Amino acid sequence: MSLMRLSAMFCVGMACHFAAADTADPFNQSRLAANELGAALKSRLIAAVQEGGMIGAIAVCQEEAPRLAREISESRGVTVRRVSDRTRNPVNRPSDREAIGLARLEAQLGEGADPSTLEWAEVGEAGHGETELRFLKPIIVDALCLACHGRDIDPSLQAVLAERYPGDLATGYELGQLRGAFSVTIRSLADAAP
Repeated sequence: MSLMRLSAMFCVGMACHFAAADTADPFNQSRLAANELGAALKSRLIAAVQEGGMIGAIAVCQEEAPRLAREISESRGVTVRRVSDRTRNPVNRPSDREAIGLARLEAQLGEGADPSTLEWAEVGEAGHGETELRFLKPIIVDALCLACHGRDIDPSLQAVLAERYPGDLATGYELGQLRGAFSVTIRSLADAAP
């Protein structure tokens, strides 16, 4: 289902579950939260690599990324996090719905879709009579990612990864592959910051 169609369905069909029209567009709010986390994380990764090499990047992903996600979630009134079907950190496992979204993003990439325009969204039941918007923006493997997530990881870096993440599944990627996604959930428009 297209994002435009979902947006129309959300704005018309789910109006009883969400706040009035003067609240920010939930799809735009989701995009902004995902893009903010992506930009903040990328900026911190680059700075860490410049300051202390790739070991510093591991600390950013392990320690700073969850903090950044919490801060953005709180400031925007949404829930934003990273998810992947090949996790390094088990807390980043996708929910069943997020796994469906990841599979759809993967399929679209396989069909040649432009990664910069890819998104997945759905409106669904959140339980207790609530409805929520679920949104994914893909994380695409770039050259920086390959140092820790690629096929040829430096042995000293691999040793640190093995120590910090004993059940690591997040290696063996190639440039341009889907690494995961920034996941945003909005329970109601009243919960989304304007």
